[in-house]
Amino acid sequence: MTVFMYTADYCTTCKVMKPIFQELCDKYHIDFVEVDVGAFPDEAVDLDITTLPTFLFCKDGIEDRRHAGAMARHAIEKVLREYA
Repeated sequence: MTVFMYTADYCTTCKVMKPIFQELCDKYHIDFVEVDVGAFPDEAVDLDITTLPTFLFCKDGIEDRRHAGAMARHAIEKVLREYA
């Protein structure tokens, strides 16, 4: 399982969410990858990333779930427990 977080330097919500996701992904032994849409704009367009942050929950390299915008800590943990 890998969680991809699509973000940008100017996104304040991203700055708040990133450490929470990193901590919880570490706790549940889930890979966490941050993707800057400024550095990879074509990827963001191809994946229809229109809101920051956007989280893609991928299983075996295939998107299993997507969430756009902020998430409460308990909601993140609930989702990650399903994949742990």
